[in-house]
Amino acid sequence: MIIRKLSFVLLLMNISLVLYSQEIYKTPSSRNELLFLGAKNSDGLLKVWDGEAVRYISKNSLEQTEQLSFEDTFQKFWDADMQIICSGYEPFWNLILKKDSVKGLIIDKEINTPVNYYYTKTTGWGWSLMFRSEDNTITGLVRRLMSDCNCEFEIENDISLFESFICIDGIVYEGCVSINRIIN
Repeated sequence: MIIRKLSFVLLLMNISLVLYSQEIYKTPSSRNELLFLGAKNSDGLLKVWDGEAVRYISKNSLEQTEQLSFEDTFQKFWDADMQIICSGYEPFWNLILKKDSVKGLIIDKEINTPVNYYYTKTTGWGWSLMFRSEDNTITGLVRRLMSDCNCEFEIENDISLFESFICIDGIVYEGCVSINRIIN
């Protein structure tokens, strides 16, 4: 009986890996991979990266071709010069995660520091990315929500499927996440 329960738990964990990994899509008319960027707009169109630009496409016109692991997801983000923008309000704050740094503004404190990332292997609630500044003054969590949930702290136009928690000087800031291309 214990072996059956353990097998069931392991099966559920493997299913959660597939359900909450990052999706790669293609359209019937395109050969380009479309990387889902974890958001949709008010019309329900998915936000994707087509290798050249961020676009919004109906999920009905997409064919899912791959599920990426957590590390592969972020490697694709970093390779495409994506930035992960965490933001919230009360008070307004904004933090931008890049491949090897974090920068932004929280209240009156400007932040620009190297960062280390830690990726989850499995989780029942989706995948998570944790980070910590090299000077240990900032820690944070970016988490993919379950497929039927949206971030509740949204201040962007997109409906985000990611939420963030940032701790600076012992204060935790909650917000949503947007993934966009770095614009210099």
